[in-house]
Amino acid sequence: MKAYYYCHCPWVKEAMKDGTADEIPDVFCNCSGGYYKDYWQIVLDEPVAVRVLQSVKRGDPVCQFEVTLPEKVVEGLD
Repeated sequence: MKAYYYCHCPWVKEAMKDGTADEIPDVFCNCSGGYYKDYWQIVLDEPVAVRVLQSVKRGDPVCQFEVTLPEKVVEGLD
């Protein structure tokens, strides 16, 4: 149940609840990555790349995403 409460995706949560989560492919978590991608692209007004590093859907303890910032944004942090 910990994964159920941790996951913010309503489809995956319900599948965990009714025992059908194994029927949803792990790549489905890329949808959540898209949420973060849209958020950061709006904030930075630049394209970003997002990769799923961990997900409770795959049995990991947390969901973790890597956001790759554009070089000119990173250089501006110096």
